This record gives sequence, structure tokens and C-alpha cells, in this order.
Amino acid sequence: MDRVAIIGTGLIGASVGLALRARGFGGVVVGWDKDPAQAAVSLSRGAIDEVTGDPMTAAARSDLIVLAGPVF
Repeated sequence: MDRVAIIGTGLIGASVGLALRARGFGGVVVGWDKDPAQAAVSLSRGAIDEVTGDPMTAAARSDLIVLAGPVF
């Protein structure tokens, strides 16, 4: 597995990204959030490697997709 997309970079999504790093995941973690400021916080804390503007493209290019958004 080389690429993970986290859709929703709030508390749960960022925690998943940080847990991947803590367990030695060496691939790329891409994040998307409907709130760009939240995605920027996750990026600055190292939970994700890059922010994407399009969650569908990020998902299509990833080996694993983590859905961490709120249920409406």
C-alpha cells in the first residue's frame, strides 16, 4: 500500500493519519476536508502529506480510502 486518502481531516481523520505514521507507514497520506482550514491544520501537524481539492480524484488514485466525515 503506497497511498491513503483521508476524506475528512477533523479529529478522527487526523488521528488515523497520525496513527499511520506512528506505525511506520511510509507512503503518501492525502487529505480532503470541506473546510480548507481544517485540512491545513492536519497538514501542519503531520497527519497528512498533502491537501487535495478533489476528493473523488484522491480516492481514485489511492490504495485505501478512509471516510471520516460526519454523518448527516
